[in-house]
Amino acid sequence: AGAYDGEARVQSEAALLQVLSAGGFSHPVVTSSLIPDEATRSVTVVFLVDTGMRARFGPLEVSGLPPATVERLTRRVSAAVPEGERWRGERLANVEDALGRISSFAEVEVSPGAQDARGHAPVEVSVTEADSNGLFPILRLASEPTLYAVEGGLGYRTGIVGRQLAMFEVRGALGYRSLAVPVGPNQFWGNHGPSGEVALLSELFLSPLSGLSLVGETEARLEPVQANNVFSSAVRAGLRVRPTPYLEMSATPEIDYWRSFAWPSQQALWDEWFVEPGDPPLPPMLGRHRPSFRPEATGMLLRVALQWVDVDRPLLPSRGGALHIDAVPVGAVGDDLFWRFEATARRYIALGSERWVLVPRLDMGALRFRDPTVPSVPQLRFYLGGGNSLRGWGVARANPPGWDGDVNDYRIGGNVMGLGSLELRFAVWPRLHVFAFSDAGRTWEGLVDRVDRVDRAAGVIEPG
Repeated sequence: AGAYDGEARVQSEAALLQVLSAGGFSHPVVTSSLIPDEATRSVTVVFLVDTGMRARFGPLEVSGLPPATVERLTRRVSAAVPEGERWRGERLANVEDALGRISSFAEVEVSPGAQDARGHAPVEVSVTEADSNGLFPILRLASEPTLYAVEGGLGYRTGIVGRQLAMFEVRGALGYRSLAVPVGPNQFWGNHGPSGEVALLSELFLSPLSGLSLVGETEARLEPVQANNVFSSAVRAGLRVRPTPYLEMSATPEIDYWRSFAWPSQQALWDEWFVEPGDPPLPPMLGRHRPSFRPEATGMLLRVALQWVDVDRPLLPSRGGALHIDAVPVGAVGDDLFWRFEATARRYIALGSERWVLVPRLDMGALRFRDPTVPSVPQLRFYLGGGNSLRGWGVARANPPGWDGDVNDYRIGGNVMGLGSLELRFAVWPRLHVFAFSDAGRTWEGLVDRVDRVDRAAGVIEPG
């Protein structure tokens, strides 16, 4: 007796098809027609259903992939649609959804084929590969009042061991950075030097239908920062699962090696900024706080990551959002235990046209050693800046004010970080985008950043 709803009519047809397919009919046909009644000024919707013959699963037929990949994929997927078993249409949707989560598949379509005389209908899987294999360039540029940097290199991505069931990527880049470090009114010291990275990444899909894969990664990076140079390397291996097309979770044990050092020409800068374990503390009357870091350390940790991405396109999205959580619930540097947590949220908003995109971002993190008085590792601390390693601020702006407000009261990064960023991106061409951004944030030594005067006579200052 309600108003006619064309959308509800279409939804009802789809629901009937789903019920019939789940009931064992591989090729049901559902149509509908309208019968008007002029006397009552109403219409009656009549659904015409042709169930066809009940069917059973036939052979699995995969197209669009190399023969070696077809054989491997058929072997792994056939268990979900075993030949001869009663037809269940929802399994086709499950297979299509699971294969669609594989990053190297651009498009996947699963449909029933024509029934044979025995009533067996083959399951046809059509795959279109993503154009992601081969060489790709790496180029990073930055120019700010206290930071000038350029990095360039190449990467190579390909599939191995049956192509789409295993992915392999290698990349490397070299560059140079120059940082102007303010040490007083109109006084600067400069830290500069080479930068670079190398990484080997691999992923083996153990169970494509469940989205379960084994990942292995090896990476190393050299970076000049405000007052020293840091080298980081890591080897990790673990499991990754994609329960939905938008959600990815992983757990990877990891071994790390960290080193902080100065080139011979920068030794004076290092001596001015850092207290190494065993060195006498800086006299408090100088009004400075110099961090106590480990110049070299080896660590073991468990990294747990969660990534949710729902965007209109994976590269340079214009609509949607993303959430990335990177947590280390337990880690050890020598005998010292620590935990670390960082979360980043982004939102992509098209401003009338997809050529103009507004991208707000929130970033927060915390690091805590079980004994907060032990020397820290610079690479574990948080620094302010943008979405990649080359977007950053000079130390005078990036770090919190000194306890006495003096510009020489140095602090390198922090154990707690909060950052907000607003970015405006414009598409000059489909593959060339320019953007402007503004960041605002702060780092702290702890969740409660305070000064505890333990002994006024001795002038000891302990960060809270």
